Amino acid sequence: MRIGEFSRRVGVPIPTIKYYLRQGLLPPGILTSPNQALYGPRHEHRLRLVRALSELGGVPLARVRAVLKAMTEPDPTPLGVLRALREQDGGPDRERKPVPELHSEPEPEPEPEPDPHPDAGPEHDRARAVVLETFTRRGWRISPDASDVRKLTTAVLAVRRLGHADLATAALDAYADAGERTARVEARYIAEGRDPRQRAERAVMAALLGEALQASVRRLALEEAVRAPAR
Repeated sequence: MRIGEFSRRVGVPIPTIKYYLRQGLLPPGILTSPNQALYGPRHEHRLRLVRALSELGGVPLARVRAVLKAMTEPDPTPLGVLRALREQDGGPDRERKPVPELHSEPEPEPEPEPDPHPDAGPEHDRARAVVLETFTRRGWRISPDASDVRKLTTAVLAVRRLGHADLATAALDAYADAGERTARVEARYIAEGRDPRQRAERAVMAALLGEALQASVRRLALEEAVRAPAR
């Protein structure tokens, strides 16, 4: 199909598709003339994957590129693509923003400014110790410098400073319990993929869906739990 039909089929404006092509997020179409190309199911699948990463997961385009690269390695692994999804250049995660529909060429993404005053000190160290102890006690093999450890430390620190240290500890354990149960379901789905590339894509989809569902499901469950004693 030509780019106009491709655009209508996937519901993405032509300028956005051309931008993705220039950025290497989509493979080139099959040239039929110097200014014309055809696109097929492979392009449609890749574009839907890019959109899922950017819209469902709020993943910045620079990290989308890293995830796609990990997925197209000669022998991709689920763990490799999950690490590419979680980290970018070994630094903290950027703020997640959905990619808007483009009707003209977009401005380049600004680079995040480093925090000149990172939160540190005894309180921070105690919060970090709570986070690390929760997972090491469970035998999880995590890096102490992982971005998710930094995020959890920041959250626990904020809750402790508001006087809810017991909630931070209890909730972290409860979330770890729920995370283990959910992860086992997702890991089975990933392992059932027919080949390394499908297993790698399943890992990305499991991570994106989990992040999209978790917050909303937890809020609904909390409302139900608070409402339950009134019955």
